Amino acid sequence: MIQMLNACAAMLNGGDAGPVPQGCATLGMADEERFVAVKEDVYGAGTASEGDAATAAPISPAPEPISQSTIKRNELSIAVGFGTVPSYLGSNDRAAFPGIAFRGKVNGFSFSSRGTNLSVDLLRDRQGSNTDFVAGPFVNFRADRTRGIKDLRVRALGKLDGSWEVGGSVGVRQKHLILPGYDTLSLRVRFLKDVGGGHGSHLITPSVEYGAALSKSVFVALSASADYVGKGFGRHYFDVNAASTGASGLSPYAAAGTKSGWMKTSFSLGAAKSLSGDLRGKGFTLLALANFGKLHGRYAASPIVAQAGKAGQKSAGLAIAYSF
Repeated sequence: MIQMLNACAAMLNGGDAGPVPQGCATLGMADEERFVAVKEDVYGAGTASEGDAATAAPISPAPEPISQSTIKRNELSIAVGFGTVPSYLGSNDRAAFPGIAFRGKVNGFSFSSRGTNLSVDLLRDRQGSNTDFVAGPFVNFRADRTRGIKDLRVRALGKLDGSWEVGGSVGVRQKHLILPGYDTLSLRVRFLKDVGGGHGSHLITPSVEYGAALSKSVFVALSASADYVGKGFGRHYFDVNAASTGASGLSPYAAAGTKSGWMKTSFSLGAAKSLSGDLRGKGFTLLALANFGKLHGRYAASPIVAQAGKAGQKSAGLAIAYSF
């Protein structure tokens, strides 16, 4: 479940998957930030559990432990939803959109969509272990300022080319940390390089994610991430050349493309509620997610942000998912 919520976060996070029109469904919302892996990520392979012992209302006893032979090696979850995000990175205008996301597993290999991202984990989960390693390819299309620019000053700068970003991610996930059988902590690092002639640069995004099941039907997740970008990224999305100042009215600016740096930090909170009463089984799940990101330093000082937008970037979304 934490993966599906993180997919939402990534989709809502303009610094990760790119804003509308990015073909979202958010519902890292980074991480790296998906709506389903509670069966193994939270309860653990080969284990089952009852609701949070700290809750006042009693719940039904936990099912019998699941044998390793019954753990699913193939599964699929699909979510559709609605979200609101900044119309582009650094914008103070909002854009609302419908979207779709999915997460699944084929013969033990996981895959997921995150906005306009697609990722695959080439390492199978180690059944019976509380520690899993992840590594695999990652592809993203960044659509910032390719269309739908509401601010007239930024629109006068002209539309930008989209960026096809290709790379990969590696990380580790530890289960049963604070609440035995109920929680999971993930650490990841993702590297992307533009190969489509957009910003022509790279992004490095470390992230940390924590999720906990409060009961068999309720799951919450927290995540934090940071984006370190190359010179070309800063130049493409934040600099303003002198030739554009007359039409746009924005001050000339060249500091964002002088060197690489930490561009943005993001924080997400997500929650999931199973309508069937058990997140481990098939059925529908309601999802909600909120994300706050902040641009920093010379990126926040760009006239595109400081004069025509804002450094604080808020996103939110609701979705419903079905697990097969």
